[in-house]
Amino acid sequence: MSALAICFVIYRAVSTVNLPEDVISSLVKDFGFYKPVILKVRNGVDYNKFTPDEKERSQQFTIFTAGRFIPRKRFDLLIRAFALLVSSHDNVELLIAGDGPLKKEMKALTTELNIMDKVKFLGFIKNNEMLEAYRASTIFVLPSKSEGMPMVVLEAQSLGLPVIIGNFASSDELIEDGRTGFIIKSEKPQDWSKALSLLYEDVELRKILGKEARKRIVREFGWKNAAMRIMGRFEDIGMI
Repeated sequence: MSALAICFVIYRAVSTVNLPEDVISSLVKDFGFYKPVILKVRNGVDYNKFTPDEKERSQQFTIFTAGRFIPRKRFDLLIRAFALLVSSHDNVELLIAGDGPLKKEMKALTTELNIMDKVKFLGFIKNNEMLEAYRASTIFVLPSKSEGMPMVVLEAQSLGLPVIIGNFASSDELIEDGRTGFIIKSEKPQDWSKALSLLYEDVELRKILGKEARKRIVREFGWKNAAMRIMGRFEDIGMI
């Protein structure tokens, strides 16, 4: 099918299922879609699999992040913020899962900042290993400047982890700022480090954020909820 034909099919569609808000805006603005016919369905997470570990967590403050080593992920920002945390707090570590073209550069940065013994580069890890990494961690951080609807943020919250993320298009959908985690709009390592320090020092706040995050995931981001919304729309337009 040609690109023109695809555009025609999209344009004439009675209904469409879509994720990011910026894509919805584009469909309305650039393709003339009537917004009420666009069904917005969020990613779903298996909250029965990604459940909090009942075992008592280690006293070590472990920050976990995951993704490809590419510019928009801004792992350098997190590493610099973590270095500031290390300078004033003991018993901390940073775990980074993933691979990519900037990995060597990020390793060099940890050496430059003299925190190489505090940062572990896990490489690409499988699903079961991701689950173990989440459960070994105290908080999850995603410093990206642009994302769609990253599953790692949903999975981390499903496990009851407080989350700190960058200010990208779907940030407000992923977490409730100050209630289930924090959205950091600044690109300064100092501001990110302040958020890390707050969660390091306030154990009770970590518990509250993690509990609220888990409750919201179960309530709004389960696969069953997503499936039911899609099935309901198909029924509305007479496709089933």
